[in-house]
Amino acid sequence: MIKYRMKHRPPGFATLPARLWWDWVEIPRDDHWLADMRPSLPRSTWPFGVFQTERPLTPEELRDYEIEEVP
Repeated sequence: MIKYRMKHRPPGFATLPARLWWDWVEIPRDDHWLADMRPSLPRSTWPFGVFQTERPLTPEELRDYEIEEVP
């Protein structure tokens, strides 16, 4: 699966395309409540963490939702 990061805000139902399954790969570096819930995930170097999706995002979705693919 492809990994992504949000440029300006955290991922969630209001900041990602509708009906898109996603899950954390790396948790946000300053999000302590998530660290307690998902202790096996590494802390990210990106402020809003890294996530993966069930399908590749289209170029339009990347642009419209301000998302970047993580190298």
